[in-house]
Amino acid sequence: MPKILVVDDSPDTCDSLRRLLGRAGWEVLCVGDGAVAAQRLREIQAEVVLLDVMMPEVDGFGVLAQIRSDPQTSRTTVVMYSALADEATKARAREAGADGYLVKGVSFDVVRERLAEYMH
Repeated sequence: MPKILVVDDSPDTCDSLRRLLGRAGWEVLCVGDGAVAAQRLREIQAEVVLLDVMMPEVDGFGVLAQIRSDPQTSRTTVVMYSALADEATKARAREAGADGYLVKGVSFDVVRERLAEYMH
């Protein structure tokens, strides 16, 4: 069963994604704190990280930098997942090394389809 690490400070978002993606056959693990996300990724070795941009303490860009700088996790697929829909944020995510960007509020089917692309 493929693993997805969801990094989001909203418990509701984590619960929804765990339930919905779990039904699609994926093991979903959630971390609500960007400060511990990179360490947790090293421990569980998820194939994909779904990473919120706006979080307290360490934001998604800080987490992405940690993931990309660690040889153990640098090749992990990271998809940013945020309410920020502006082109500047999307461009910043690409430049920082994100493999994809999804805007919160898109249908679950879109999230599932996009993540499935990264699982193959």
